[in-house]
Amino acid sequence: MSETSAIMGKPGDILNWPMLKIRYMSDPASIAKLLPPGINPGKQPGVTITIYNFPVLNEPE
Repeated sequence: MSETSAIMGKPGDILNWPMLKIRYMSDPASIAKLLPPGINPGKQPGVTITIYNFPVLNEPE
């Protein structure tokens, strides 16, 4: 894909921003403590964290 055919997002979208995605398996009992009543953890309770690197005016990255 060339630079001219890159997918463009709307201003404010995070489509093209760098991100770090972390996914790991957790203990069902630990996940159950975080869920609201009536919702049970799945057979393979995983946690996904996404960290975005977005620019803030006049602040270093």
